[in-house]
Amino acid sequence: MDKTRTESTIGCLDFSIDLNLKYPKYFALADRAIDIHTDVFSYLHKKSAKMDDIGCEKRIYAWQSFKATECLISLSKLVDSGLVGDGTTICRKLLEQAITVLYIAQKPIPRAKMFSSHQALNRPFFMQQALKSNYISESEKSRISNMLQLALDQLSEARDEFGIPETEKTVPPKYRYDWSGRKLESMAEEVGLGWEYFKLYRLFSQEVHSGNSNQMRYLDVEKAQFCPKYGIGEALGALFFGIKWYLSILEVFGKSVGFHSAEIMTIRNELESLENAPEFSSDELLFTMED
Repeated sequence: MDKTRTESTIGCLDFSIDLNLKYPKYFALADRAIDIHTDVFSYLHKKSAKMDDIGCEKRIYAWQSFKATECLISLSKLVDSGLVGDGTTICRKLLEQAITVLYIAQKPIPRAKMFSSHQALNRPFFMQQALKSNYISESEKSRISNMLQLALDQLSEARDEFGIPETEKTVPPKYRYDWSGRKLESMAEEVGLGWEYFKLYRLFSQEVHSGNSNQMRYLDVEKAQFCPKYGIGEALGALFFGIKWYLSILEVFGKSVGFHSAEIMTIRNELESLENAPEFSSDELLFTMED
């Protein structure tokens, strides 16, 4: 499993670890979770349900479910290859999506309306700001102008659906970047994911922003070598939590459309049984470099 490398050249590593071969249980659980997503939409198809016929909150859950499925597929492939740093950035996205979906599900109607109204108002606002920018070429501004008209048409439809008054031309500054008017940490605490936010979201953020504290994962000062220092436990842990948060999104979406899956609880129980597995807490490095 350990990919020992003797080269000291940056970029020499062969990211073809195939963790799936040694720890197939984690990857099989990810695949089974994704199968539930397929089952939900098969269920809706049999009911001849259309997105226009279901409530605003359900459309949000469906959209987030699709996004989360893409994330989990990507996360699984990245972890399997040993690309743990990029995997944790995907995992961070899954946590944020889970927080958003669970937060809306607490009070579906008003919060879904707030979420959708924010999207409808914010999109044309930022396009209008782009048209004022000196950094945007005239050809780009022409394309943005066409997109802006579509965004304004969609805003008009949203005003009818969500009752957004004509006096609201844009999102108030307080809500411009936080649709709920609350910080993500506060939302996480309300939905019972405060620990995950505090311990993992912030940790994964170092990968997203390439913070200075993250460089020690790559730099061996004594040997003047570069090598990613990620453990097997960290790799499998990213997939573990990614599956956990993904299931939360699927559960909310499924229940909202009348779909119930015993498989969700089965996978959760199997995940819990892996929490104390020796490989989950292993600090064995995926990559090493020798002189």
